[in-house]
Amino acid sequence: MNQVRLWAPGLIVSAVVGIAATFLSIQYKASAMLFALLLEMALHFLAEEGRCLPGIQFASSFVLRTGVALLGLRVTFSQVQALGWNAYFGLFHFFSLLFLRGFSSTGSSASAGASA
Repeated sequence: MNQVRLWAPGLIVSAVVGIAATFLSIQYKASAMLFALLLEMALHFLAEEGRCLPGIQFASSFVLRTGVALLGLRVTFSQVQALGWNAYFGLFHFFSLLFLRGFSSTGSSASAGASA
């Protein structure tokens, strides 16, 4: 529960940037990534220090890795659909191990950085 309170401000800022970038990309018919980068440049001061830092670091590591893996999983679902439930079961275990590995390395680097 304490980690959630620590991460909440940064995760909220990250979610707002993502939602705003999506809205702007729909309104102006441009890339959401472009607007996300522009908004990030404007809000970069939040990632340097303060209450938002831990949540932004968590969002830029674990949440980003999870999103990339899920994006890849979406493509894999269409390719593996013909293989049946065994393939889904194997993919589920593979990505579970991938997430745990990413989360454990993120946690150890964050604690190492905090002690330095």
